[in-house]
Amino acid sequence: MTDLPVAIKKVDMTKKMQTYVIRAAKVAFEKCTSQEEIAAYLKNRFNRRFEPMWTCIVGTNFGAYVSYESRRFIYFYLGQTGVLLFRNGSILHDIQMYLKSSAEAKAKGPRKRKLRPDCKFALAGGPKKEKDEKKEDEEEEEEEKE
Repeated sequence: MTDLPVAIKKVDMTKKMQTYVIRAAKVAFEKCTSQEEIAAYLKNRFNRRFEPMWTCIVGTNFGAYVSYESRRFIYFYLGQTGVLLFRNGSILHDIQMYLKSSAEAKAKGPRKRKLRPDCKFALAGGPKKEKDEKKEDEEEEEEEKE
């Protein structure tokens, strides 16, 4: 692995994740030939290891102002090259997973619902309880008497 010095500038990440990203970055600096390849390598490793929606920026001269999830951010230098890695968008990921499960449920067809024995469906009003029907019958009888 490369012996470049590591300087962490800002971090909101567990020690375990910090160690993992620095080791992965050292491997990437040896394997990859461009900053873009290094960023892709780190992004893909983190997407596989810690679930999707990671973003990685690698370079010697860049500015950034980003939103990120709590405990999912690191900005450090490996030698003269800056690495910014953060996760943002798990809500998007959750929405995608929900939509996928909804589509699968639709493909299976409508769910069969069991009604409680004390409920009956009325055409316009949704479920009605037998007690409500009895009360309505009594009210109708009283109106007829008047």
